[in-house]
Amino acid sequence: MNRLSYGYVLSIFLEEKRKKKREAEKRRRDRIKADREKYEAEKLKEKQRREKRKAEKKIRKIKDLTPQQQRAQRQAWQERARKSRRLKKERQFQIKNEPIDNADDGIYNIAEYHYAND
Repeated sequence: MNRLSYGYVLSIFLEEKRKKKREAEKRRRDRIKADREKYEAEKLKEKQRREKRKAEKKIRKIKDLTPQQQRAQRQAWQERARKSRRLKKERQFQIKNEPIDNADDGIYNIAEYHYAND
């Protein structure tokens, strides 16, 4: 009998919970964007929050950092950009190589057709 570990099951549960929360938040943002007044109020609220965080020195400009902190921050940005580009490339590759469901219409994925007939 193949039993799943508690940690594995918990991680799946938490992942699903996070996914539902993200989707609910996206729906909430879409509702706000649909209503002009709510959208303007939300923008103002976010602007005030950002100004408050700047005043508390939780948000700092790169020029306000020490040279060592600047290097570390730029390195983090560089790494994040690399990861973002890699993930974007992977998504494009997946989309490009996805089989089309309309196979009965005589439409096939060109990449699959090319590789199958070589």
